[in-house]
Amino acid sequence: MKFVFFFFSCILFFTANLFAQPANDDACGAINIPVNPGDILGQNCTPTTVYSWSAATLTGATPNPSCIATGLSNIRDVWYKLIVPSSGKLQISVKATQAHYLVAYRPALCTATLTFSEIACYAYPGVDAIGIMSLSSLTPSGTIYLRIMRSTNAANPNSSILMCAAGLLNIPVIDNSKRVGIGSSNPLAKLDVVGTAIIRDSLLVSNNIETRGNLKAKTIQLTNGANNGNLLRSDANGNASWVTPSAIGAGVHYIGESYGGGIVFYVYDNGKHGLIAATADANGGNGIRWYGGTYSNTRGRADGIGAGLKNTPIIIANQGPVDGNAFAATVCNEYSITAGGVTYGDWYLPSKYELNLLYLQKSVVGGFIYTIYWSSSEQNDHSAWHQHFGDGFQDYNFKSDAFSVRAVRAF
Repeated sequence: MKFVFFFFSCILFFTANLFAQPANDDACGAINIPVNPGDILGQNCTPTTVYSWSAATLTGATPNPSCIATGLSNIRDVWYKLIVPSSGKLQISVKATQAHYLVAYRPALCTATLTFSEIACYAYPGVDAIGIMSLSSLTPSGTIYLRIMRSTNAANPNSSILMCAAGLLNIPVIDNSKRVGIGSSNPLAKLDVVGTAIIRDSLLVSNNIETRGNLKAKTIQLTNGANNGNLLRSDANGNASWVTPSAIGAGVHYIGESYGGGIVFYVYDNGKHGLIAATADANGGNGIRWYGGTYSNTRGRADGIGAGLKNTPIIIANQGPVDGNAFAATVCNEYSITAGGVTYGDWYLPSKYELNLLYLQKSVVGGFIYTIYWSSSEQNDHSAWHQHFGDGFQDYNFKSDAFSVRAVRAF
């Protein structure tokens, strides 16, 4: 018998604690919600603090708010309170997954909720999106009571809500026909500032900025027409625009520039000289053999910048008469393209060193496939150097193997 009594006592104890009413179940226990300072740009606060109405009950002698539809009634509520900022304006942001009601009151005694005067009522649909209740014409430093409610159409007794509150600043509105002077009693424009003005955030100008002195900034971005390596050119009236270095005869080029019938992938001498790759693989993108039909010592073994330009004609001279079919050196030598009214025909098969430079800029040049590309550098009578454009590994294979080819030229 004692055991049964102890068992039921435990059940009653845990049940009482499980369903204990929250401290703010009535207005006198209202929890204070901090009010964030108003944002100068009018941005809403982001609700992150969790407020709960689990196990709440109905506050008696408090009428239904105006936003609860006819035929529905309030069945439980919890109370919060806020101090009105000096602007007399409040904005309350909420977010929850379930429907609920938010009611703001001007208070009387907390024990006399029947005499509370409703300021606003907001029916939140429970769409897990941020909802806003805006209040204005409030008494600065006064107290506002906020009541969160569940009704007969949203009866879940245990739930919570994310909520925050912020003041709204009184932003002065100036008559557009007037002029405002700061440090000047006779302003010459809509805004005339004498002295130093500080803008701590962004300044968005939809038209022109004119200065009759110096314009100083840590960083200036001129995005219209900008491109990697372009130069800023001014006309006789001081109007600046972005142009390519070659357009003004600067003779300075950069990696990634579309120039000379292809894409620049290597520069030296401060951009005055370098290498250009064709924009697509030679031989229609199909693999092609390195030799012309016979294994021999071509002596095309030079390597380094410009070495492919020497190797290519040596290979052709050695292999050209063999069977008359195309091979890697010939398709590069015979490649030509017309760009900007100029036909470029001085292309060649890159050396082993040049091919690696091209691999390092493969994403800039573009159009490569995950496969092996031939170089013009010979290894011995039977093999020549190549590079895999997937992992960059260089090795040599039989000259009879068919691999991809990309022509290059120098400037």
